[in-house]
Amino acid sequence: MLPSLTSKSRRRAACAGVLAALCSVMPGSPARADIDIQINGVDGELRRNVLAYLSLERYKGRDDLDANLVERLQERAVREAAAALRPFGYYEAKVEASVEKIDETRWRARLQIDTGIPVMMQDVILRVEGPASNILRFKSYCAIRPCASASDSIMQPTTPSKILCAELPLHSASSKRS
Repeated sequence: MLPSLTSKSRRRAACAGVLAALCSVMPGSPARADIDIQINGVDGELRRNVLAYLSLERYKGRDDLDANLVERLQERAVREAAAALRPFGYYEAKVEASVEKIDETRWRARLQIDTGIPVMMQDVILRVEGPASNILRFKSYCAIRPCASASDSIMQPTTPSKILCAELPLHSASSKRS
């Protein structure tokens, strides 16, 4: 005997109700994690470089963060922040990192940075050895020349731009030569 239309409708309504209840319990899409990163002790270009190096910054919008992963990212943060300061002459920076869980999907990471004393660059002396040492173009670039303006102090922290100031003329001369 075939069930009546009424009983089919009731079964469909019951199934739809059960399905709706299950869907309300199951999340539609995973919640995106959020990591609030607070950095103390550096500003400006140094702070931007620290953020660029941090895995915490790259992972902060992912939806698969858990306590174990965040703990590993915290451990990395100390090494990454110290490495981010080296191009600016800070080779002995001290970094402390902590992460606290705010709720299920949010963490707060705090980095306390003491840059220490930067390595100071007083003079840049370039010397070319080998077959290129007799080429006039290389000789002129290797003469002692300041990479900073006269208004800058004599002793200055090493920065990527100062290193490039010394390297670029030689690179340009060698490119023209080859």
